Amino acid sequence: MSNFVTWTVDNHSGRLEVFTRPQTPERIADDVAHDLTYPSFFTGGPIFALGVQPIPEGIDVPDDLPDDDPERMRYIQAAGSNRALTIEARVPDPDGSYVHYVLAREPVADPDRWVPLSWDNGSPELYTIHLHPEEIFTGQQAVPVFRDYIINGQLPDPQLLRPIDV
Repeated sequence: MSNFVTWTVDNHSGRLEVFTRPQTPERIADDVAHDLTYPSFFTGGPIFALGVQPIPEGIDVPDDLPDDDPERMRYIQAAGSNRALTIEARVPDPDGSYVHYVLAREPVADPDRWVPLSWDNGSPELYTIHLHPEEIFTGQQAVPVFRDYIINGQLPDPQLLRPIDV
């Protein structure tokens, strides 16, 4: 069983990592589900992002993971709010780099159709990205994606993953 580091990002304090002990994948998945769906928590500001990083088998605490271990690059995160969010995942590549994906709920119907998604990241103006409509989730829609990642180590089918440069 893997352990997990979770985090939130808010527009005042930045990133706050949490590593709880004892933990199980189910407990982490339940905690993330709560955070994704609780009406006053993941609101797009002050808290506008949250994520989960698995710690590889055999590593008990995050500090034991070597700085150069490619597994440090593996995670899933959401940004936006419980009403409209994007999910991204980062996967280590065998060459030591990584692939970063935007996830979709269903296959993209029109690759030329884009919609804006904005949130308050603490900058003077809202932070805005452009996504395909199928790449925008509610918190409730995001829960099974995060649960499958945390409990089963699985991302959605490759047709639902769009590589991006970050």
